[in-house]
Amino acid sequence: MAWYKVYKIFRGGKSKPDYIEVPKYTKAKDVEGYARDWAKSSPGGHNYGWTVYWSKIKNPPKKWLIGEIEDHECSIGYYKERIKELKSTLNKEK
Repeated sequence: MAWYKVYKIFRGGKSKPDYIEVPKYTKAKDVEGYARDWAKSSPGGHNYGWTVYWSKIKNPPKKWLIGEIEDHECSIGYYKERIKELKSTLNKEK
C-alpha cells in the first residue's frame, strides 16, 4: 500500500490534512480518483466547489495513526455490543 497526504481548498477555507492509503502500484489518474472520493466525503466546499491536493508520503504522522487505531477500536467495541444485543433479541424469539 502507498500513503498520500490529502487536503482541499474551498471557498472560505482549507481542510486540515488527512491521509489515504491506496494500492501500491496505483496509476496517477487513479490516485486522483481516491483523492477526489476523499474530498467528496470530507467537510467543506460542498456548496461552492473545492480543489483537492495530494502528495505521496512515506507514512502518516504517529498522532494520526494512533487516532485512527483508537477510532477503529471504539467501533469494534460498539459492534461487539450490538451483536450481543441482536443475539439476545434473537434468543427471545425462540
